[in-house]
Amino acid sequence: MAHPQPYLDNTSQPWAKWITTEVENGNARDDRLENDIQNQLKQLNSSITNLNAQVKALPINQVFVNRNIGIGVNGTYTPYASFGFYVPEGKRGAKVIINANAALLDTTTAGVTTAYGRINFGGLTSVEFPASKDAGASQVNNIIVANYGYNVNLNPGGYYNISFELKGLNPTAYPVNAQNFALITALVSFGG
Repeated sequence: MAHPQPYLDNTSQPWAKWITTEVENGNARDDRLENDIQNQLKQLNSSITNLNAQVKALPINQVFVNRNIGIGVNGTYTPYASFGFYVPEGKRGAKVIINANAALLDTTTAGVTTAYGRINFGGLTSVEFPASKDAGASQVNNIIVANYGYNVNLNPGGYYNISFELKGLNPTAYPVNAQNFALITALVSFGG
């Protein structure tokens, strides 16, 4: 508010009043602009916080592969192809799709026996997958195809192991052979 200035003469008083009013109006505009800017900053910070939460909620996908060639299989479940992984921080669950394959040459029983495979995820074992045979060959090859999935809760930062375990019904039928192999692949999708 403009006040009369006692040190100004009468002709300068209107000018001083006008200047004082303009300064006060400018201060009021500055206050409104500062409030608008503060409100926009609050909205921007809220948007950034929401965006960070959305980014953290995105799944993290990892693919793992391991193989073992020239194996021999005995009569107890033993891991022949495996891998381990750490759970990313902030992720508590995972969807896991696993494909495992093996080929085992029966060199002693001419196909009378068979082999089995299973997938082990941190102590959780799948069903048994029996081998199929390529009959008609001089030595019978046992082929195991195992596909399995898990939907599990995990500890962030925890370490987990997934393995493809094999066993022969006759423990002497599948000795070490260069043609024998076990292969495991997995897609692990970590979620919040």
